[in-house]
Amino acid sequence: MVRGYRLSWLGFVFAVWPVFMPVAALHAQQAGILSSLEIGSHKTPIEYLRFPLDQPLSASRFDYTATVSDQYTAKFNITATDPAANDKITINGVAVKSGVPYEVDLQEGVNKYEITVDSDEATTARYHLTVNRKDLSKVYTSEKIGDGIWRVFDFGGTRGDESFYLITGAKRALLLDTGMGKGDLPAYLRTLTNLPIDVAITHGHGDHFGQVNEFKNSTVYIGEQDATRLPLDFITPKFHYLKDGDVIDLGGGRQLEAINVPGHTIGSMVYLDRKDNLLITGDALSSGSMVYMFMPNTTALDEYLQGLKHLQSKINGMNDLTFLVGHSYQEKVPLKGAAAQELVADMRAAAEKVLAGQLVGKAAYTSFGTHKLELRQAYVGLAGLWYNPHNLHTAPGALNYLDIKTPEGQLLKWDPVFASQTTTYTVEAPASISAAVVTPTAYWPNYKRITVNGREVKSGGSHTVQLSGAGTIDVVLTGNDGSTETYSVHVKR
Repeated sequence: MVRGYRLSWLGFVFAVWPVFMPVAALHAQQAGILSSLEIGSHKTPIEYLRFPLDQPLSASRFDYTATVSDQYTAKFNITATDPAANDKITINGVAVKSGVPYEVDLQEGVNKYEITVDSDEATTARYHLTVNRKDLSKVYTSEKIGDGIWRVFDFGGTRGDESFYLITGAKRALLLDTGMGKGDLPAYLRTLTNLPIDVAITHGHGDHFGQVNEFKNSTVYIGEQDATRLPLDFITPKFHYLKDGDVIDLGGGRQLEAINVPGHTIGSMVYLDRKDNLLITGDALSSGSMVYMFMPNTTALDEYLQGLKHLQSKINGMNDLTFLVGHSYQEKVPLKGAAAQELVADMRAAAEKVLAGQLVGKAAYTSFGTHKLELRQAYVGLAGLWYNPHNLHTAPGALNYLDIKTPEGQLLKWDPVFASQTTTYTVEAPASISAAVVTPTAYWPNYKRITVNGREVKSGGSHTVQLSGAGTIDVVLTGNDGSTETYSVHVKR
């Protein structure tokens, strides 16, 4: 029979028992009732997203809905769990196993699923699940989390997307990251503040800078080493390239100090508000789950460790610090107070143990474009360190950074973006440019020699290379141990 319900006197007892009995205990004993109903999808092959239902699962409720963005959800999983081993579960008539994800093709718009649970007691429970998959790319939401501080979400705030922050001072407001939505973000922010808005980017990944082109008249702050990750048409004369220790003053005593934590990207910046005990972290430390240290353009792990040590020196003794993370849906515990300090300490410990050979993460694989990537997943306390096992130590002859600009200081387009372990590049230079200024910086201060097309230069020193058609710029660094690394930059006209 269809629940609910009937059944003899025992069925009557089960029907009224929730008044006296916790739902968890009811689920553990009542046949034909789901103990769990989960929906989700893979954002990447190694990151799974779980989406909330409109209400938590209840023993007395059989209809549920959910709204999800059309990002990452073309393939979708429904996981129905029944504690009774002999019960039979179907989803739209297809038999499924309890607790095993069932994949469906989620269409744009309304998707309806009937989940039936047939028990040995000759009862049938019918659950109705409606999933609305829609384009939320122009939908912004926000929550006020402090005095003059908002956490902003794009894509309607659904799981899987980024979190960014609006902080106001007495004179100006600062937007920390922009997300990658497609709506009118400046107009939405004007519903939160009337102050002029500047922008600070934590790092050069598209989900964090994707709408910076909407702020052409604003000052935009970014770590100089990450600026080449942005499309050149995003960059305006109002861009300000930050160095470690630079301070952004919003007025009224609200200031944010930029702290370079290279790792996830070479130019990753976190922003410290000492007065209000806030640290806006982007992806530099993870969002309380895992930091991606396996991507093609991440630094070597030893450089990340130095960045973590540097950050610890900056926040030492700030026991009331709160982290405002780049993907708040990943936050497993509130990263404030002791937990905030613990995350940094645990991440440092994880890096130290991996580098010392005392910790080896679980092997995993994912893809980046057409490339298959190998990684290891290691955990210490609150920290998840997902690292490239082949990029642990910076070579003695490695560059920390290679800067190539026009004589007027304009950036050129790199492919790929610079990373110490990558030695071959292409740079696009307009035909109107007759020269390029090349500035190599050694990673290790005890290097022996650097040359640019055979001419010796100092680390951090510049050399002007004349450009006549296509050509190659070769930068050779000799390390303290006599080893060399040659970085070849092919100039495309």
